[in-house]
Amino acid sequence: MLKCEGLRKSYSGRPVLQEIGFELPAGAWALQGPNGCGKSTLLRLLAGAEEPDAEPPRVCRRLQLPNRMEP
Repeated sequence: MLKCEGLRKSYSGRPVLQEIGFELPAGAWALQGPNGCGKSTLLRLLAGAEEPDAEPPRVCRRLQLPNRMEP
């Protein structure tokens, strides 16, 4: 399961993600949306490649990514 609540991120003072919260069951899932809506930012935050804004999220269990994707 992946659960996140209160996730925020901004760049140069411009908010990209504000108070993001969700709960997903274990297994495969997809993320879709228009260009520039924050999909890649959200995935980088969940993977630990970027840090959220100063206030830590209330709940966020990080996504574990394999070193190599299987075809």
